[in-house]
Amino acid sequence: MLLRSKILRVVRRGGEAGRRFESDWQLNFIGSLSKPTSPWHNIPCDLDRLNDASECPVVFEMPKGTREKLELATKVQFNPLRQDRNSNGTLRKLTYGDLPFNYGFVPQTYEDPQVLDPITGCGGDGDPLDVVELSEHAINIGEILNVRVLGALGLIDGEEMDWKILAIDARGWQRSVVDFPSNRIDEIRHWFTHYKVTDGKAMNRLARDGHIFSVIEAIDIIRGAHHQYEALKEGKSPNTHNLWLG
Repeated sequence: MLLRSKILRVVRRGGEAGRRFESDWQLNFIGSLSKPTSPWHNIPCDLDRLNDASECPVVFEMPKGTREKLELATKVQFNPLRQDRNSNGTLRKLTYGDLPFNYGFVPQTYEDPQVLDPITGCGGDGDPLDVVELSEHAINIGEILNVRVLGALGLIDGEEMDWKILAIDARGWQRSVVDFPSNRIDEIRHWFTHYKVTDGKAMNRLARDGHIFSVIEAIDIIRGAHHQYEALKEGKSPNTHNLWLG
């Protein structure tokens, strides 16, 4: 709870502009001085707590049971949350069904397209590191919570590496994916391989045939993504996607 309080003093959920799930909608974040700020850049990743307690902060984009594809607007000033768009400009919704988990990202992380993943040989997708949170209840859009890392699943989407960190609200009792029924983890594997099929796209692939990487391996993935983020911010890695970096 101390980390959560610290985070909320740094960055908190701000107001919504526009009508939710319409084209002009976005959710903004504000800092300690009640000024606009970025949830991606200005929430500490806190590697010390990650190493000591296997916990890290997460900004939640999509609640469990929803279909609107909400995500961090990485190219927009202050990085609000917005609804993604299809190639024809319409607002994007998941067509495969309701999202079976809560979905968010780890702040101050980045999967660099220029860096080849040592496990798959694929470059990153150019976004922050994704988190799949396994609580039974839905977590609100824009909520900032501390989660406990449980493992990782490697998604290969169009030859891009897109790691999914498996986690639970840090107030939960679970310590590993083995604390969940096996069919719950199978559901997640199935979701990520099939969710684009209903859009007329090919199935995605999973690293090592859907192997669930351990807590230690997942922490290494987060640590590596944080170092790639630092290289991006410091100009040591090219900003090929024209991201807003503050």
